[in-house]
Amino acid sequence: MLLFVGLAQGCFASGQLGGFDDNDGFAEEVDEAGTEDPADLLQPVRGLRIASVTISQAVAIDVLRDGVELLEPTAPLIAEREALVRVFVEPGAGWTPRSVKGELLWRSGVDEWTLSEERLVSVSSQAQGPETTFDFQLPAAALTVDASFSLSLWEQREVVENQEPADSDGARWPEQGEHLLEVRAEGGALRVVLLPIRYEDDGSRRVPNIDAGMLQAIADRLYQLYPLRELELTVADPASSDVELRPDGTGWSELLSDLRSVRSERDIPFDSYVHALVNPADSMAEYCPTGCVAGLGYRVEDPGAADSKVSVGTGFEATRSARSLVHELAHLHDRGHASCGQVPNPDLNFPYAGGLIGVEGFDVLTGTRLDPNQYADFLSYCPDLWVSDYTFTALHERIAAVEALRLGREARPRQSYLSFAVAGDGSLSFEGHGYFSWERPDPDWRVQFLDRTGQAVATADASFLRFSDLPGGTLLVPTPELEVVALRIGRRSYSLAPW
Repeated sequence: MLLFVGLAQGCFASGQLGGFDDNDGFAEEVDEAGTEDPADLLQPVRGLRIASVTISQAVAIDVLRDGVELLEPTAPLIAEREALVRVFVEPGAGWTPRSVKGELLWRSGVDEWTLSEERLVSVSSQAQGPETTFDFQLPAAALTVDASFSLSLWEQREVVENQEPADSDGARWPEQGEHLLEVRAEGGALRVVLLPIRYEDDGSRRVPNIDAGMLQAIADRLYQLYPLRELELTVADPASSDVELRPDGTGWSELLSDLRSVRSERDIPFDSYVHALVNPADSMAEYCPTGCVAGLGYRVEDPGAADSKVSVGTGFEATRSARSLVHELAHLHDRGHASCGQVPNPDLNFPYAGGLIGVEGFDVLTGTRLDPNQYADFLSYCPDLWVSDYTFTALHERIAAVEALRLGREARPRQSYLSFAVAGDGSLSFEGHGYFSWERPDPDWRVQFLDRTGQAVATADASFLRFSDLPGGTLLVPTPELEVVALRIGRRSYSLAPW
């Protein structure tokens, strides 16, 4: 169930996530009295085999590949999320083009359904030829942790009798019984807080219009690309900012740092992700006539972190805002960039050249299949964006990790920190002091505290929060108990005045 809750605006709406009704395609065949069962006129097809099978909820997952069952899925299947089953067939030698009925028997708990599709089979199935595969769309209710299925190919008995003898091996998969799927019950739920920013720098005090259309665009894009079955989307009261935001990126990191304080002051739970929306001008065309920075977030490595789970993007237009949000939110899930376009901080482990998605995509909202050679991962800077199985899997792992912490973790106490802005060249500037949720220390950022004589009187490991789309980040240094006036990192010292 999709849930919109607008705390500031007081709006509430709910609706079903996904694109298929729970009964779509699940009509059972009825044998009316006095008529011959059509199944009696069918026989397993001869000379044609089931070669490959994929299941998609956003990315294609191989279940059977060229006759070999895949034991390790390449991406998770999410319980209570729609899916597409694609069946690829391969004719044997001497195959004569003819009509074949593909049948999917699906079991889910005590429920059982039969889906079928009939088509003319002339050649081997091709991924980019939808007319050559048997496709079955499944509603969310069919995807349960005990789901299993089998596939069969049938043809008219009189056709078989008039053909040269051929075996029917491969007309059913598995040969016996059903294939039990590994459907994941954990993960699949996401909480996002939208924070409108009242832009004060130019005196306009403008606030993005987060209306029903923008909420729907954001919810749809998240559901298309993320491994979700449930989304909670909340609109918070606006926060004011007098930071000037420029197209070249000036001001964006300062605003992001301020958002940590806003989140901390409002005591937003650690399992919620805060994305701020801001309009630095009256329109996107005015703010960004050529090219610009339009969003920024932290790269959050620790699933238990809280105040660093903040990002910001423009709020001019629904589609563009949704596109920026899913990108920045993925950084908050510890995802780096896919190498398509001039991206900073690329993920060196991304498995596909050019940042492409690598496997066929599937849009559960529209039923559309997406060519893996035409779409790049949405964590790139390229125009045609979808999600790769690599990113889909990693997002699920992080969402499941946060869910596990939510169920078994006590709230981390807030800690006194000194906050520093880290520029792209590694230099630091003191931002101030505050109380933030605990962040995992980084031994690569060991600091020394200096007294008035310049002597080191204490050491500590700081926490470095790296920016996703700009160089640099934020350094959080545990506040020392001793009276100190500066800190040293490596050979460089930084004053703590006026703290």
